[in-house]
Amino acid sequence: KKILFFIIFIAGVFLFFGEVDAQTTPPPSGRIYWVSPQGSDANPCMSIVTPQTTGAKKTINGGLSCLSAGDTLYIRAGTYDENITGGTIPGGMANARTIVAGYQNENPIIQPSFDEVGVGYPIITNYGASQPYITFQDFTIDVINMPVSPAGTEGISSHCVYLGGNFNTWLRVTCLNASRDAVVAIADTGITIKDCLMRDCGRVEWSKPSTKVGGVHINWGTN
Repeated sequence: KKILFFIIFIAGVFLFFGEVDAQTTPPPSGRIYWVSPQGSDANPCMSIVTPQTTGAKKTINGGLSCLSAGDTLYIRAGTYDENITGGTIPGGMANARTIVAGYQNENPIIQPSFDEVGVGYPIITNYGASQPYITFQDFTIDVINMPVSPAGTEGISSHCVYLGGNFNTWLRVTCLNASRDAVVAIADTGITIKDCLMRDCGRVEWSKPSTKVGGVHINWGTN
């Protein structure tokens, strides 16, 4: 019975968001930068269409430091042990979104082993107008190694993203092993979650017994 309920809940979440906004991600409109495990953060910020490996930045945060509004960061295949915290991604515009994406079908994995700001989210976008029109797409977040508080206690639980910011989009992203909610969408207008997979989330009871969750947590004024 519990398994059947979970499947129905997830299906309902994706249907809901599909009806709210069926938009597709536009092609890159600004400069294009690259991240690769074979790269180096000592490399200069080099905007180039040709896929990069050794000429790329080594970390996602290194690549994000190159971006301006409307630029695109492509992440090559590999596993990245890092957090992306609020304010590090420049917001885009309605006709020029900032895009952070796995390159083609390479499916890079963000798998942090630490919690940089102590709140349980490896990716955070600030709510409101400071980080609007950002698209995240085509990568996996696995939070199996993030530190969490013991089951049944008030404390830190792991999620995949704290998704704020007006008109931000979460597209074809896989979230694995969150101890509670996979995605927490907070307080903003026009947030889109589409064609995503959330698996093995809601593993740990938190605060009270039988409070496991596993999908999308919509808070406050999100629509």
